[in-house]
Amino acid sequence: MSAPTGFTNEELVILSLTAAVWNRFIALPLLHTDDIPEFRAKMHDLQRIIIGRVGQRELAKNDVADLLMVLSEQTP
Repeated sequence: MSAPTGFTNEELVILSLTAAVWNRFIALPLLHTDDIPEFRAKMHDLQRIIIGRVGQRELAKNDVADLLMVLSEQTP
C-alpha cells in the first residue's frame, strides 16, 4: 500500500528511522570534527536511496505502459 506521497508505509518508516538515528548521533559527545559532516553525508546517501525508490517505481510503470502500447500497435 502506498502513502499519498508515493512512498510505501515501510519507506516512510525507514526515512523516519534515519532522522531518529541522526538525532541520536548528534547527541553523542564529539570525538572528531569530521564525524558530523561524514555521518550527515552517509545519512543523505541512505535517504537518497529510499527517496529514489519512488522514482524507480514510476519509471517502471511508464516502461510497462510504453511496452504495452508498442505491443498493442503490433497486434494485427
